[in-house]
Amino acid sequence: MSSILNDILTWTLRTANNFREFIDAEGHTWVEQNTDKETGWAREARHGRHQIAWEFVNGSYTGRVLLDGEIMPKAVAAEKLWGYPDESALRN
Repeated sequence: MSSILNDILTWTLRTANNFREFIDAEGHTWVEQNTDKETGWAREARHGRHQIAWEFVNGSYTGRVLLDGEIMPKAVAAEKLWGYPDESALRN
């Protein structure tokens, strides 16, 4: 089976920490959410509610997220998940 950007479960590459990773046609690296972290993002992925990956270019986070197969800015993804543009609003 070929790796497809929009389906994290097809990704065969792994990071040094054993997270799934995908290199897209533009050379951008996508890394699946670390489910061991204590964030809303990690909880969503850990409980299998959503597939989440983060985009990096030259090792730097771009601000874009792959959420359930759709690429979007982090604020838009947070709004879809929690109804807030940023998960920090959940801590209040």
